[in-house]
Amino acid sequence: MFRVIKSWFGYGEHVSEADISPDVEHGSQANTVYVCDVLFCHSKHINKWVLYFRWEHQHVIYELEKDNGLVEVTYSHREPPINYERSELASKIYLSPNTVYNTAMKSSLNGQKFERGWDICQKYVEGVCNKLDIELEYDEDNNPDFLSYFFKADVYFCHCPVPYINTLDISKRHWALYFSWEHKTVRYELGKNSGYIKSQCTQGDLPEQFTTELVCSGKWLRPEEVHVAAMNCSLNDQLYSAGWRNCQIWVEEVAEKLDIIINYPKISGVTAFLGHMLPVRLKNAKPAVVG
Repeated sequence: MFRVIKSWFGYGEHVSEADISPDVEHGSQANTVYVCDVLFCHSKHINKWVLYFRWEHQHVIYELEKDNGLVEVTYSHREPPINYERSELASKIYLSPNTVYNTAMKSSLNGQKFERGWDICQKYVEGVCNKLDIELEYDEDNNPDFLSYFFKADVYFCHCPVPYINTLDISKRHWALYFSWEHKTVRYELGKNSGYIKSQCTQGDLPEQFTTELVCSGKWLRPEEVHVAAMNCSLNDQLYSAGWRNCQIWVEEVAEKLDIIINYPKISGVTAFLGHMLPVRLKNAKPAVVG
């Protein structure tokens, strides 16, 4: 079990293929065990994750490429791009270049359809690390800025009744997203301030009135990117509309930014208007006078 430690060392170094002896890579030394550092590198701006293995005599990155719509595992003797964030997975462990090569290159994902970048990269990184007995462990004390790290999350689609409409019809209920990491749980949903939409974030367990449905299990997500996606929803600061700018559309947009599919029936604009106004009228109606 290795702790994730933010690491910026190595930036500025340059290792070219000319610096690597072919005999070390393909010859007898390929099976020799050497001290190695293993780093997980990723870009915040594109769906790209790479594994970086650094021995004293060579540096190698393994990554996924898209070839005619199919997955292809590639490797190269270079450092990851300088704008990639790096997290140290293992330091000074003993690995042979050949063991790493056979594990990383012979992934079962080779030749499969390349779908939704984050998900396919997650499967690849997790699979290689598991085979090499390298595991991430959350450690808040050693990582004060843990919000910027990837952790596995279970993502739930949540819904609950709205005032004066007690129904099990999902299209007529309030929607929310609930993220459960090992170290924290957060609910994100549309809130209102004087009739205008704002993002609402609540940490802790879900209230009992919510019904949950698991839509994504073990997805690698940074708490930071989830928070940013919710706070930057395009509906924020707009005037709330029960039919056209509501909690359901808000949830779908935030989920889409995180490559999460929410495919549930929504309320239509006209139905939302009638369903919103009728309970209000009934509540404010005066008793009929007979006689």
